[in-house]
Amino acid sequence: MSQIKINHVVLNKFSREIDGWGHRFKDESLTNLTLNSKNFRCEEFTDKHEGEHLLFSGCSTTFGVGLEEDEVWSKKIYSHIKQDKKVSGYFNLAMPGIGCLEIVANIFKYIDKFGKPDAIFISLPDIQRNYIEINNKTKNILDTSINLENSLTRHGRYTEGFDEKSLDVLKINTFHYLLFLELYCKSNNIKLYMFSWDYSFPNMDLKTFWVFPKDDFINYFKEHAEDLIQDRYAITSRDNEHVGTAYHYFWGQRLYDMYTKECKNVN
Repeated sequence: MSQIKINHVVLNKFSREIDGWGHRFKDESLTNLTLNSKNFRCEEFTDKHEGEHLLFSGCSTTFGVGLEEDEVWSKKIYSHIKQDKKVSGYFNLAMPGIGCLEIVANIFKYIDKFGKPDAIFISLPDIQRNYIEINNKTKNILDTSINLENSLTRHGRYTEGFDEKSLDVLKINTFHYLLFLELYCKSNNIKLYMFSWDYSFPNMDLKTFWVFPKDDFINYFKEHAEDLIQDRYAITSRDNEHVGTAYHYFWGQRLYDMYTKECKNVN
């Protein structure tokens, strides 16, 4: 794995510079990022798995921008499960700026190359993110998704000027991508857990998708306030933009509870 110094130059690798969007780190305590050879913030991918094969994905929130790796919800779930059983490694496909359609497509690319996981955990971003780009010179439509085979990475961009009909089409496409993933997982005995940090995310008629109510988080924060209040980054992460560790504790605990409950029901 490589150690990459976090600064505004390096972070342009993980942002959409063309859109004038980037992360602003306010704290020097987060100095290094550990990436695998394909530029993902996790262990090296492998097609040989001993123990539970877990896969995580999402956008910058699950990548952990502004957070140490152990503070991210996905690593928390992995660490909990690792205490209970043998696991094959921590594999996280999350990348900043990535959209829902691209998340699903990259999961299938990963499965094709590295095998079917026993469980998949996904944090979905807001729905207004493009999966394609249009070349302004040639007008060709380009698939800009991550190419796991060639170790190339890219990052989604927010769609600007979406009219209502275009947004409706994107909602339908998003639903079908998620439905296809859900049906695939059901057919292949893969546990699937999907949620969104975006409270405005459209209601999806899916059995494996949740938007946790705000009241649930508020109650969780009140219950653990004595511990969380001591964390400087409980509400907002070090980049002063993304949500902080309290949210990741909450998401991690909720999904881990769902996972363990399902495992008990199966056994």
